[in-house]
This record gives sequence, structure tokens and C-alpha cells, in this order.
Amino acid sequence: MAHLVNCTERAQNHVISGLGFDSLMAHSLLINQKVSSMKKVMVLAIMSLVLFSCKTLVKYQLNSTVVDYTDYTEKGFFMSEATSVSFDYSTIGSIRVESVSGYDISTEHAMQPSEYIIKQKEVGYSGKFISCNLDDAFRKLYETSIDRGANGVINIKMNYLSTFVDPYTKITYPDRWVVSGMMIKKLVK
Repeated sequence: MAHLVNCTERAQNHVISGLGFDSLMAHSLLINQKVSSMKKVMVLAIMSLVLFSCKTLVKYQLNSTVVDYTDYTEKGFFMSEATSVSFDYSTIGSIRVESVSGYDISTEHAMQPSEYIIKQKEVGYSGKFISCNLDDAFRKLYETSIDRGANGVINIKMNYLSTFVDPYTKITYPDRWVVSGMMIKKLVK
């Protein structure tokens, strides 16, 4: 007990005489800084937890897409997803059509789609945004097939490709519908 009293008296004497006052103040300031830093870390941790723990709920959906070939069959144009048909035909060639989402840019900035994808950051976005759609893809499929002398397309395949960012080039490729098939000319007997 005498030793404890002795230590306490020495500490008081140092403080009173001013020998340890600077070191006590520095120690006190260091403790205050640590507490302040810990408070900031705790606030940041709580904010991160609140902001990043939110979960986005995806609503259940039931969607359907119908591709109606009626407009084309009424014009005498045959379309089928089947690989073969029950009538004679001659092959014209393969066809592939893409409907790519993008901006309807003015004629002064007009360029090929591949150029636009590469230079989209330079050109900027102007005009109305048009989403890719199957109707436009089938209209182009029909028009191109007619121009090539076909009166039908078989083995039709439809694929939707969502927006993709190339991890190496950082180029964004917009979403698109790709429709392909084999152009045919139905033979008349």
C-alpha cells in the first residue's frame, strides 16, 4: 500500500511541477483522435451496411412473345421454323438480320453500325432511342429475301442478345434481336 501511495504522490508531483504535463496532453490528444477516428469508422460501417444490404426484389412476371407470319403468308411468302418442308424448293442462300437498339442519329453523324458502336463516346447520343424489336427484324428479313428472288424462309432462328460490355476494350454492344434462316424459292409444278 505504501508503494501505491508513493507512486501516486510522484505522479502528482510531476504534473504539478510541469515535468509530465506536455506528455499527458499529447497522450490525451492521441486518445481523442483515436476515439474520433473510431467514431468515423463506425458511422461509415453503419452507413455501408444500411446502403448495401438493401435487396432489390424482382417482381414475378409471365410474358409471351408472338411472331405473327400472317402478313407475309397473305403476300405469298412462306415462313417456317422447320428445317424441312413438304414441297419442292430451290435454295437461294442463308440470311441473317439484326435489329440493334440505338439512337436514331441525324444524317450529319450517320455512320455504319460497327463504326457507331466504336465511336459512340465521341459522337455522343443524339436523337430518339429505338429499342430492338422482332417486327423490324422480320420486315427486313422479308424485304431482303424478296430482293434476292426468294419467296420463303425456312429454318428460322430467333435469338435475343442482351447488352454486353467487352471487358478488354470496354466497348458497349447494345442489345439486339438476331433472326436467321435459309431463303428458298418454292417450285411450282
